[in-house]
Amino acid sequence: SLHDALPIWMRNPYIVGRWVRGDDHYGRYRLLDYLLTTQDQAIWLVGTRRMGKTSLLRQLEWLIEQDDNSTHVPLFWDIQACESAEDLAYELFISMEDETERFEALGIDIPSLQTMDVNRMMRVVQRKLNAQGKRLLLLIDEGEALINVAKNDNRELARLRRTLQHGEHRTILTATKQLIQLNELMRDWLTSPFLFGFNLVNLWSLDVDASQALICQDQNDVQVSVDPSIMEEIIVHTHRHPYLTQYLCYRLFESDEKKGGH
Repeated sequence: SLHDALPIWMRNPYIVGRWVRGDDHYGRYRLLDYLLTTQDQAIWLVGTRRMGKTSLLRQLEWLIEQDDNSTHVPLFWDIQACESAEDLAYELFISMEDETERFEALGIDIPSLQTMDVNRMMRVVQRKLNAQGKRLLLLIDEGEALINVAKNDNRELARLRRTLQHGEHRTILTATKQLIQLNELMRDWLTSPFLFGFNLVNLWSLDVDASQALICQDQNDVQVSVDPSIMEEIIVHTHRHPYLTQYLCYRLFESDEKKGGH
């Protein structure tokens, strides 16, 4: 069990079922640094389900928020439920509205964007930010939704590709390898396939050090004391998959109210 040497009041520190950022996010340091510093305009971050794609985007957003000298302005855009160009525009506007304070401080009138399509909205925001020496970092989550958009709005997806790859901003798009279907759906395009020009970056399991830190909650105010043999078993059985590691540790952790301890 994962309870040795814990104070009696400690709650279960492992997080299951939602994204994490800040001190709750473990590892990925080299990847995060690459994503923040690369000159690649468009990146497809590919990973299996629950590999931490959303958390990685949220961690990028958090890191930029902590850096007063960053020229990036992050915008997290969840397109999971989108099936048309209108859906994309609506979700992009909602994402901007959710960060009204951030963007209005940079001179962007959020209500004026509401009736615009995605491409117009992006151009307006880019111009405003570029005039201040800033650059939009568009963090697109659940990119598989573009497959349905392609089936329903082929022409608009072609316009979106041009906007994402030729605007004055950077795009990081997360999706499973299922997204490759876009190229098949776009085979009749006279121009390049949608994903042509996206630099593919794989999101793998955590490295050993990050897995051990996660298991022991090294970034928590109170660490978890774990027997080395148990730690090794956790790493072997989860293959250092971040969600499986959190889930197994969550189940092994004994919030033992019945015994009066943890």
